[in-house]
Amino acid sequence: MDGFLQHCRQPLMPAVLICLLVCRASMSMAAQTVVSTAAELAAAVKTSSPGDTILLKDGVYALSSSGTIEVRTDSLAIRSLSGDRTAVVIEGWGVQADGHNGFWVAANDVTIADLTIQNVSWHCIQTDVDVDRLTVRNCVLRDAGEQILKVPAASGADHSDEGLVEGCRFEYSARVGPQYYIGGIDVHRGRGWIVRDNHFRYIRSPGGSIAEHAIHFWNDSRDTLVERNHIVDCDRGIGFGLGSSTHTGGTIRNNMIFHTGNPLPDGSKGFDDVGIGLESAPGARVFNNTVYFVHSYSAIEYRFSSTTGVEIANNLTNRPIMQRNGAAAVLVSNITDARSDWFVNATAGDLHLAFPVDTVVDQGSAVDLLVDDFDRQLRPQGAGVDIGADEVVFCRVDRDDDGDVDGADLADFVKNFDGACLADFGHAFGG
Repeated sequence: MDGFLQHCRQPLMPAVLICLLVCRASMSMAAQTVVSTAAELAAAVKTSSPGDTILLKDGVYALSSSGTIEVRTDSLAIRSLSGDRTAVVIEGWGVQADGHNGFWVAANDVTIADLTIQNVSWHCIQTDVDVDRLTVRNCVLRDAGEQILKVPAASGADHSDEGLVEGCRFEYSARVGPQYYIGGIDVHRGRGWIVRDNHFRYIRSPGGSIAEHAIHFWNDSRDTLVERNHIVDCDRGIGFGLGSSTHTGGTIRNNMIFHTGNPLPDGSKGFDDVGIGLESAPGARVFNNTVYFVHSYSAIEYRFSSTTGVEIANNLTNRPIMQRNGAAAVLVSNITDARSDWFVNATAGDLHLAFPVDTVVDQGSAVDLLVDDFDRQLRPQGAGVDIGADEVVFCRVDRDDDGDVDGADLADFVKNFDGACLADFGHAFGG
């Protein structure tokens, strides 16, 4: 210790000394603030310093008459103290009230996590233009009058880079939105975003026009990764680009998208549209997604002559993959005639495979960057990757490896009974 102290007493180079002082000052300024009321939350956000964390005790935080919580401090984290996203609720004035958001973010490296934001007339979370590295994690975002999470663009502004949205639930509790101009995640001029492990429900228009997608990146967005999301009963699923508004590059993989085709709560038909749409989306890659529709619209579409260099592989659907308006893509190992009995519970949106479908299991083409599935299970589990979002591990029913599943295999199963394999043998023998 004495040697260390003596070493520290030696003169430091000015640049090193300045660096140490700045780092130490930065560390000492970071603070944790625990709040329990909306007024305390607003005050803590307003007076925060870079690196601070604001922790919310369980409870309902009703937005005040000033409305939106404005975040203007870089590197600020706002999260629940308990980690229970259902126990901390940021409550707006209602979807039909005067214009307001839950949070408006005009800073970089902001994290919003482990809480619920609901009942706002504009967006649960909206950013300013050119906001980088926003993280939204383990939140419930519901009942917004417009798009639930909005990232805008402006002429001359740079991209909003490297956002992350993961483990969240986006939904309308009435099973339909308040108007057609709604959506889940709507990002303009985003670059390098990741959207993963989220659940989207009931992003549906009540009439007038179709709602925007559950997940939509466009208006000169690029290099987006959308993976392992579950999308149920939304007018449109995942969109890269729109019309002549572009999205460049990017990957859509391991998502499950389902639509019942059921009427809206008021009995009207509603809108049933595409599961994955590529419009003016050159270089996009779409692989190992599962799309099951009770309605008759296309599962996947690629559109317009600027959509080139696209790869669509290993997708499992029950509806067509459609080329439109001069687009070009390479299609490999896709299945478009899936049956409902292939899945654990297709009518409820559980699109895991119920048994080893011969045309699906191990039948996918090799795709780089494909290392896991919808459940983060490693791929492959057999001789090759499975087609669709679910990579399955089933019991071995050909017990004697003779290429047939017959009485000898059944006798061995009965002798060495394994209840976990009962369903697989039932399927193998037509049960």
